[in-house]
Amino acid sequence: ARRQRQMCIRDRLIVDQNGNDCARGIVSFSSDEINKVKGLKSDQLESILGYPTKSEIIHRDDMVLKN
Repeated sequence: ARRQRQMCIRDRLIVDQNGNDCARGIVSFSSDEINKVKGLKSDQLESILGYPTKSEIIHRDDMVLKN
């Protein structure tokens, strides 16, 4: 049986190294999922999470930069 997962797509603030608000984006992973996969290569995500997924936490098409 295939595991069902609830989608948790959220708008998130993105800050630069100085803490300045620089962008907003739609996040494709929950914070628990991010903690499981951070630092891994894209081809490792499915085996860690147990289901096929996007390879980006925030894809550039889902991000808006602020001036």
